[in-house]
Amino acid sequence: MCDSKFHVDDLLRQYEDESKFGIIVMDGHSTLFSTVQGNVKTILQELTVDLPKKHGRGGQSSVRFARLRLEKRLNYIKKVAEIMNGIYLTDSKINVEGLILAGHSDFKNELKTCDVLDHKIREKIVKIVDVNYGGENGLNQAIELSEDVLKELKLSKEKNILKRFFEEMALDGKYCYSIKDTIQCLESGCIETLIVWENLADKKDEEDFVDWISENYKEFGCELIFVTDKSAEGTQFVEAFGGIGGILRYKVEGINDFSDYESIDDNEIF
Repeated sequence: MCDSKFHVDDLLRQYEDESKFGIIVMDGHSTLFSTVQGNVKTILQELTVDLPKKHGRGGQSSVRFARLRLEKRLNYIKKVAEIMNGIYLTDSKINVEGLILAGHSDFKNELKTCDVLDHKIREKIVKIVDVNYGGENGLNQAIELSEDVLKELKLSKEKNILKRFFEEMALDGKYCYSIKDTIQCLESGCIETLIVWENLADKKDEEDFVDWISENYKEFGCELIFVTDKSAEGTQFVEAFGGIGGILRYKVEGINDFSDYESIDDNEIF
């Protein structure tokens, strides 16, 4: 449903794995710079502008006015590009998974080609959408219209994470799986990235663990990534490893024994 309130909370809950996206809403009156992370929308800055309206008179005055209007328009676009460079780059590195440009005029398209815009930011622009509003209402509409690309970015990120997990397995290296071994590695502080199947909590035996880890993972200094079974990598992760595992900071001896996985006693864990 899309009305003046834009019901985006349910949509945003799909991206609660800490992935962050930048959304810029630009028109002839203002530009809103924001990020979306999980179900949190953050407005980082808003720039307002007072551009001259089209001049109806003819003659030299009209030509001079049109030139002035174009100059102010270009300066506005350059200013927006400069702000984007400052917001979405940290130590010369992009700090979001992707960027979406939104608006109801041609400003957003001109912004993408602006030579002031850093090439690293331009390369991260994944979608340009037309919206009916500026400001926060335009932001909410942009989120709804970008659902497809947000899902694709999330799936791409989880596939890359799982590929790293399987690469570590092939090297007999820095990985763990099963609740028992994962708990052990968490407590030793050696997990860099914790990977959990998003539907693991539907399995009654694992429900307590998912609730617990969702609330406490930051205490162990790791990143938490929820994955789906919508890709070949995700299906393999769920079917072969129970939907839980981790990429480690260093190799740990005495874990990753299939016989241990088969004999997990959840009462020993909680």
